Amino acid sequence: MARPQADIEIVRSENENDGAGTFKWFTALSDGTEIEQSGYTKSNPNADGEFPTIQVIEGYYAYTADDGTPIRIQYVADENGYQPQGDHLPTPPPQIEGY
Repeated sequence: MARPQADIEIVRSENENDGAGTFKWFTALSDGTEIEQSGYTKSNPNADGEFPTIQVIEGYYAYTADDGTPIRIQYVADENGYQPQGDHLPTPPPQIEGY
């Protein structure tokens, strides 16, 4: 059975946007959840004329899991895709040299 949820409110919200690809926003909720994201454009070194710039987005989100564990995901999304990092995320086993 799902845990009853209290009313969650926005306690802080900030937003900046230059309209040309650079932005930043932050939201904090009354349950301790935080979300921050910023973005900018950069030149695409592999552009063939069709996509001369790349949108880069960086940020994090943080919350407390149902078991009380603090969760924080830091991420970048760019020409290499979405790249999350967090202490609780699984990692691949180490590479053994010579194999």
